[in-house]
Amino acid sequence: MLPHKHNYHSFFDVDQHLSEMGIAAYVDALINDVVAELPEPIIIHLQTCPSCKGNAIAIYLLEKKQKEINLKKIFPKNTPFSQK
Repeated sequence: MLPHKHNYHSFFDVDQHLSEMGIAAYVDALINDVVAELPEPIIIHLQTCPSCKGNAIAIYLLEKKQKEINLKKIFPKNTPFSQK
């Protein structure tokens, strides 16, 4: 759950970059295809800060890869539900 409107300081660290919580919110929004629903300060920061955007994208790609690995464990090759 996101903090109350206009109470987004927990999404940023003391250097005004995204905190772990801010990056996690972005990664979660990417996974769930709801980036447009993020608080405007996060969206604006990601549009202007290549460092934070790069960190968030790297974590997103790791999460995506982990999901694929987990699916392969659940649905091994040569089963009706295996991913090709």
